[in-house]
Amino acid sequence: MEQFQSFPKFIKKIDDYGMKVGIVKVIPPPEWTTALPDVAEKLRSIRIRQPIVQHINGSQGVFSQTNIEKQRSYSLPQWRKVTEESDHQPPARRGERRKGADSKLRLSPQKRQRTMSSVADSSAESTQGSDIPQKSKRRNGELSAQESAEFENFDYRFNASEFTPERCEELERIYWKTITYNNPMYGADMLGSLFTDATKEWNVAHLDNVLNDLGMDLPGVNTAYLYFGMWKSTFSWHVEDMDLYSINYLHFGAPKQWYSISQKDEKRFFNIMRSEWPDEYKKCKEFLRHKTFLVSPKYLADHGIKVNKLVHNQGEFVITFPFGYHSGYNLGYNCAESVNFATERWLQIGARAKKCKCVSDAVDIDVEDLAYKLKMKKRLARRIKREMEEKQNDGAIAAATSQEGMSGDSSCQNSLPKSNGSPFLGMASNVLNGVEPGSGTPVVQPAIVRNEKQRLPAGISDTEPLQDVSNSSTIGIVDR
Repeated sequence: MEQFQSFPKFIKKIDDYGMKVGIVKVIPPPEWTTALPDVAEKLRSIRIRQPIVQHINGSQGVFSQTNIEKQRSYSLPQWRKVTEESDHQPPARRGERRKGADSKLRLSPQKRQRTMSSVADSSAESTQGSDIPQKSKRRNGELSAQESAEFENFDYRFNASEFTPERCEELERIYWKTITYNNPMYGADMLGSLFTDATKEWNVAHLDNVLNDLGMDLPGVNTAYLYFGMWKSTFSWHVEDMDLYSINYLHFGAPKQWYSISQKDEKRFFNIMRSEWPDEYKKCKEFLRHKTFLVSPKYLADHGIKVNKLVHNQGEFVITFPFGYHSGYNLGYNCAESVNFATERWLQIGARAKKCKCVSDAVDIDVEDLAYKLKMKKRLARRIKREMEEKQNDGAIAAATSQEGMSGDSSCQNSLPKSNGSPFLGMASNVLNGVEPGSGTPVVQPAIVRNEKQRLPAGISDTEPLQDVSNSSTIGIVDR
């Protein structure tokens, strides 16, 4: 738990290793996990809106993925019911039968066709679907009578004890053999969080990191997304936008299977993918950021690339690192929360990150502006700290001279810090409280314009050299 107190310090400790291998799993200490508030009440208001129906085509280890939005929404009990249909269940172990298989076996072929997963008729379903009457029943975030009844005896939790390492390996083989069968749904990229303010450290919705200084919210980048999975719902090979870090916490449910490429193989991996999809590469040099291209670990092994893999269980974190291509799939009903983050070390990487230009809303961060804000923030913090120390020292001197018989007025004068004409000096505590001395008026920091010394914040010398906030020891940066 002592190691877990500071997220930035923890990331700094594992950064070199993570940069090499691409992804890292972090298992929280029991003290952190048991302190988490129950998410049952929050889940009552969750709507899984317009999940994507995933169509995967291909053969011999090379596949492409097409996502089609389904025009309806689900409450969590409705979503779980879909995930427990036989078409969306992992194959049963030998001698066992999938859940829901009995009822479907008794149906006639015609009725069975009509009662197949709602995914089957997704192409025919339009915006006039079931989401509209559901919306009309909901006012001010309240649940309809039907939805309240669904939650009455509903337990969101999931017994994942069957997913032993051996079972996960068995399902991995089945996944790659049947990847083109059926069409799973994925409730991906849904803005929201299941964390509360009670969780101070490792709160995915409020991570202590460099992106907090952007000055704006970028959904999924510095504000959290929720992901609701089912058996075979897939995320294809990709790296994060702007080559950022990402963190994924599995709140509950079946595991996720992850794959990653070590940084030393990053360029070779990219070239292999480019050779498989040359037309897509011609259209967009950053085509792998589209998250629609998939190759199997065996295919990559045959091409001389080792694939790292891990099983991500409920109550665990997975962190992906810059240049760490990763992919994976879900082994069943689950819910995860994810967001991007950045370190000061990332500033060098982000400044050279390439952007997908064929998507209009592709993430773009002004790294130079962000680095400048961080420098100004650090400089101001150093000055405030120095002034507080000076004030404490002057107070100690004043107290000593007072004991030697100095007058109270003289002692009071000596306890004031020397201003040297700077409006910041002697005001450290007031600045920290955000109040202008003597006025009760909040202090508004003046606008910062890069490369214009005359507009530096008051009290900051234009001759003081800027300290480079990036880590000069960055290893293995690959610049395509």
